[in-house]
Amino acid sequence: MLSVIVPTHNRLNALEACLAALEAQTYQEFEVVVAVDGSTDGSVTMLESVKRAPRSLEVLVLSHGG
Repeated sequence: MLSVIVPTHNRLNALEACLAALEAQTYQEFEVVVAVDGSTDGSVTMLESVKRAPRSLEVLVLSHGG
């Protein structure tokens, strides 16, 4: 299995586009790990709502450390 790691900080729109593009992939044997670096733009809330999707999605919430 392949792991796709997506770091993000206050880029909700870009994160949504990234996740949509990953979902559209024809190769489906991968998990997605999103590292949220202290975002205050609703990224964590959005990720919690899509976490219930069939794809394996791990969300790491970090304090903003760069």
